[in-house]
Amino acid sequence: DAPAVVGSEVSTAASVPPELVPRTPAQQREALEDLVREFTATALRGVSCHILNLSTGREQRASYSISETLEFLFVALVDSNRDDTVHIPQIASITKGESCDLVRKRMEEHHWEFAADDLHRSYLLEYLPDDRSRVLLFIVEESVQAKKRAYAALNVLKLYAGQSTPPSSPNRECNSKPQFPPLSLEEVA
Repeated sequence: DAPAVVGSEVSTAASVPPELVPRTPAQQREALEDLVREFTATALRGVSCHILNLSTGREQRASYSISETLEFLFVALVDSNRDDTVHIPQIASITKGESCDLVRKRMEEHHWEFAADDLHRSYLLEYLPDDRSRVLLFIVEESVQAKKRAYAALNVLKLYAGQSTPPSSPNRECNSKPQFPPLSLEEVA
């Protein structure tokens, strides 16, 4: 079955009651736009999360926010001075935690105590800040619903980031509402 957006989660049509599945492409687009708006409204204020250190297996309290231009994701560790600024067009991939072979392999190799529920609340964000670097951020959201919303919205923002104007500075503010061209839900599932 083709993916459908219901409320703020992406799912397959077989897993949701038929009356909740948007029936037309316009309804699907509207539901996806609502999901992105909900994510950005929350992310503009800041979102508590955890970052799993892929070298040590240690989870650290963190938060992230998004710039008003929707071009930058700011990730900061709570108990340290470390932070990352991710230019959204430089995101190479976003992988659901439960589908992430790298994390599963490291969990097995190093005997990390990372609950299966945590995998369902997480995603691996890979970005390429320059030609020589590859940065992996394993983000654990507060809930499965928050993960689904962030995962889908970041994929949408990543898809359209490359179609925008050249990057602004991370601190530039913008009050205009983002306009997204037509989108197939298969592109974010």
